[in-house]
Amino acid sequence: MKKLKVLIIDDEYFIREGLRTIIDWNKYGFEICGDTDNGKDGLEMVRQLMPDLIIVDIKMPVMDGLQMVEELRKQGFGCKVVILTAYPDFRFAQKSIELNIDSYLLKPIEQQALIEKITKVHNSIINTQEMKQYMDESISLSKDKIIEQIVIGNIPCVRLEKYNMVYGFDFPWRNYTVGLIDISTNLPEEINLRNNIMSEAENYISKYGYGYVFYTDKYIGVLLKNMVQDLLPRILKEIQHSIFDKLKISVTISLGESVGTIEDVKKSYIVACKLMDKKFLYGHNKIMMGFTRHGCTDKSCYSINDFNLAGVLDKLYNAVDLNYPVQINNILEEVKNYFLLSEADEDTIKINYTDMLISIVTRLSVKNKTLEYHVCEKKEMISQIYKKTSLLDLHGYIKYKLISLSDELSGLRPEDTIKKMTDYIERNYDLDIKLETLASIFNYNSNYLGKLFKCNTGQSFNTYLDHVRIENAKALLQRGFKVYQVVDKVGIRDIDYFYKKFKRYTGMSPSCFRSKG
Repeated sequence: MKKLKVLIIDDEYFIREGLRTIIDWNKYGFEICGDTDNGKDGLEMVRQLMPDLIIVDIKMPVMDGLQMVEELRKQGFGCKVVILTAYPDFRFAQKSIELNIDSYLLKPIEQQALIEKITKVHNSIINTQEMKQYMDESISLSKDKIIEQIVIGNIPCVRLEKYNMVYGFDFPWRNYTVGLIDISTNLPEEINLRNNIMSEAENYISKYGYGYVFYTDKYIGVLLKNMVQDLLPRILKEIQHSIFDKLKISVTISLGESVGTIEDVKKSYIVACKLMDKKFLYGHNKIMMGFTRHGCTDKSCYSINDFNLAGVLDKLYNAVDLNYPVQINNILEEVKNYFLLSEADEDTIKINYTDMLISIVTRLSVKNKTLEYHVCEKKEMISQIYKKTSLLDLHGYIKYKLISLSDELSGLRPEDTIKKMTDYIERNYDLDIKLETLASIFNYNSNYLGKLFKCNTGQSFNTYLDHVRIENAKALLQRGFKVYQVVDKVGIRDIDYFYKKFKRYTGMSPSCFRSKG
């Protein structure tokens, strides 16, 4: 630390030398920068050397100590002054007070008395310098930026007392809670809106004395004081309502945990940031408090290890094709809960939902020519998906699109369940169709549905499916397709199994049938 400078002024040489040697000045944070024997020379040395402390005798030739100090004060010098005198005269003490002199020492000077005086002066000078430093910092750091630096842990707690004095902060509190207000509006006037949101939040917080508002790079922060846990949701909702009423902007707020000391405020801030990172998953609630599972709280919740996202596509396609909105809704709920449980990031979720919607639209348009125009809407559908700000909004959009497609198809489908099944087989014989799959969509027991199917068609479900596949295989072979090509096109993946089935129905092998055709 830089030493403070001391100037000694006394008309007695032995006093000046005694002051130099009576104590170790370095030990107490000082260094002697000069000395002189009269006030007039002392005045000039003060101008040149700019000492922090002057030790000056009262009675001296040319200009006495009090005259010199009076002149210094007139000229604006605020250095500390200790007066030396051999006379404990009340008038001198009274004049010292008028001149803002810090202390005086009686001659002969005692070592301990001098140490006590300069230690007191040293502490006073250092405190004044520190206060000036904090004031200088405050010029570049506004009040909300100082709060921000406290919250993110960049200001040591030992400095808080100084900021308390400068800004009137009322730390310490019983507890501290950090809230973050999302200010991503995606509007052209975003900067002005941010400032207005900040102003509204600040007006509300200051009105009720709830704490302080600050700015971060990404969010508007709120440092709440002495909050009872049960009151927090109400306060956050009131902040939201205040912002919405004035600005017509709906904001998302995350809230960290309450902590008991200012040193732990950063922990609350980190929790609030982590929650805000999950706003796409939970942000539709607009207020996020703690890492609770939003939705997915009933018996339908399952381990994410039990969920096959790729396998959902076929189930969803069937439900849309057969116009069963209840099944569409249930399957999409499974998808949504999967993403909630896995806490997937926004991009991953949107990519998967995009693939799912585009894949189903494409497959449906291949089987149903009336839907071909939807393929041209792919770009718009993708754009809508990426505009969604929460999983719930995205979920609602996908459900709306799929049910709308399903309703559009329903006019082309028979109403009777068995006719729906035969119609579905006729159009989708190339897929891996199972009775159990259709039974789950129609909400039937598979055994009962199988009996019902046979009763109405005279054939078992598998026999009917095989018949449709072989008839279409015959048509493809007659058109010149090779056997291995036909196997894949009719939904039979095993070529040996296909040969066996084909011969049973036609009495000849596929190759022979093709050569005859």
